[in-house]
Amino acid sequence: MDVLMFKPTNFDVLGKDKHGNTHMDPLNRPDVDLALTEWTQLADSLRALSVNAHLLDTFLDILGLNLPGTDLPDITFTANSAFTFTGKDSHKYALLANFRPERRRGEREYFDSFFRNVLGYTTISIPPGLYFEGAGDAIPFGDVVFVGHGFRTTQETLKFLEIVETMTGKRIVPLELKKPTHGVAIPYHMDTAMMVFNRNDRVVIAYPDAFAESSYALLKKEIQRCGGFLIEASYEEFANLSLNAVVVPRSDIIFQLDSEECLSIVDEKIRCAMQEMRKNRFLRGVVITSDTANERLQNTIQVLGYHLITLPLSEFHKSGGGAFCLTKILE
Repeated sequence: MDVLMFKPTNFDVLGKDKHGNTHMDPLNRPDVDLALTEWTQLADSLRALSVNAHLLDTFLDILGLNLPGTDLPDITFTANSAFTFTGKDSHKYALLANFRPERRRGEREYFDSFFRNVLGYTTISIPPGLYFEGAGDAIPFGDVVFVGHGFRTTQETLKFLEIVETMTGKRIVPLELKKPTHGVAIPYHMDTAMMVFNRNDRVVIAYPDAFAESSYALLKKEIQRCGGFLIEASYEEFANLSLNAVVVPRSDIIFQLDSEECLSIVDEKIRCAMQEMRKNRFLRGVVITSDTANERLQNTIQVLGYHLITLPLSEFHKSGGGAFCLTKILE
């Protein structure tokens, strides 16, 4: 399993968001040092689970591309960089984001250069005037790709996304996002409103009131058609960003830490995960999410057969992000 990450050296909340992200408040700016500590714990946990983390900032140095001062405060949220996929020709492609917020538009050239020059992907650009925000709104599930629209990704973009259908054979399933009927949190990206198990399982945990009624019915229908099942999340689980999680399937974990001496160098939560995975061969993988996950969600993940690791991500919550936002899973 490969992911793209970016160290949060430029991370900040400099203003309120005009496009649905109600978490952002310039009067509640993140502690940059604490954010780096939280990000490092996430990155180290993923590496300990055999996830190959590509650090974009390291490659930018190699390519001679320097970020302009303290600009691009959201570039650490790499999930939004692109939707990556493998075509019928077995080549890898990156459908680059067209960011709706102006503060994020400068990220594009750096992601484009990384995908092309480092990974060898062919990059595809969205036409001007259409907005699309990568894996935050485009999530594969079986033989379809769920695409959330309404706040960042625009409905008009869906027609262009038919290129993905042509190149992969996977069908685009549009899901309209909406403001829930109570509370202040808004699903500005679909990855805030659902947790998807897509490798060994066909399971989605989603907050119903984040979707238009017809879209939630369509989501349920498509999951059933794929032989999976849908679990309803609560408003609390959605609003505290605990659905924004990284799922690491068991098949991607290399159990290379064999002795207690070796295990002692790894964070206690990772050591516990490794021990549990060794003892229980029926465990299907590991889920990493925020320590805001309530008892109900924790129990649900465990019942699904996954070991749960919760990490503090408080500073990224101030910008509306979680574990999934910080890790662009690469196709």
